[in-house]
Amino acid sequence: MNKPVYVFFIFSCLISWTIWLFMILSNNGIIGIEIPRVIHFTTPIGPLIGAIIASRFTDSITVKSLFQRLFRFKVPLKWYLISIFIPVLAYGFSAFLVFLIVQDPEYRFNSIINAFFIFLTIPFIVFGEEIGWRGFALPVLQAKFSPLKSSFIVGLMWAVWHIPAFIVADIFESYAHLLLALLGFVILCMVLSILFTWVVNSSGGSTFMAVLMHSSIAASSSITNIALRNPVIFFTLFTLAFLILAVGVVKKSTVNLGVKDSSNAKHQIQET
Repeated sequence: MNKPVYVFFIFSCLISWTIWLFMILSNNGIIGIEIPRVIHFTTPIGPLIGAIIASRFTDSITVKSLFQRLFRFKVPLKWYLISIFIPVLAYGFSAFLVFLIVQDPEYRFNSIINAFFIFLTIPFIVFGEEIGWRGFALPVLQAKFSPLKSSFIVGLMWAVWHIPAFIVADIFESYAHLLLALLGFVILCMVLSILFTWVVNSSGGSTFMAVLMHSSIAASSSITNIALRNPVIFFTLFTLAFLILAVGVVKKSTVNLGVKDSSNAKHQIQET
């Protein structure tokens, strides 16, 4: 990696982890302040501010270009459809398989209206994340590495950034379960990162496509209660479904992931 990426990641974690740390201390009664869980939704400000600060260490990305990428809406319709429906299909496939395997009579579908509401509101939360991961870190890394290698690096950073969120959730019976969940999450983030890179590169560097895909993942998970009742089986199948898609994308795009040639990949960072 290079200095701008290090600066970005350090500030992203420093800011977001501070918020999560206060939540952890509050949840365990270490500080006498009750912090509402809704504060969790402010953590994407970390990657946003990290990207803004780190942009001062590179001549190729400015604060203006970060937001130009976010508001790059002029994209072929198929990339809107792919960004929205790939997570829906992956979730539906996984949920159907879990239903066939477990046949839990307590399974139920939640309100589609509720899922749609989540899809409409999540972009206002995750846009800060995506400005950081796909708007800043990805193009900076692609100027030096292949899109595939860049995807793995971004995916790993993305997963590590989330670690305190697992502690805040406080749903694991033991440290062993927590570590297994984190390992699975790292794998999922790296797999998803390939698909995010493919969509962003193919849409001309539009960070908005990443925001749509991120929102679709969150909304899809609310359609049924399967993920809550059988999290291990569902998570495994969900990750497998995305892995199959990612392998297919890599094979089809010959690891360039939406970039027509290597020179284009290196110059994409300079686009505004």
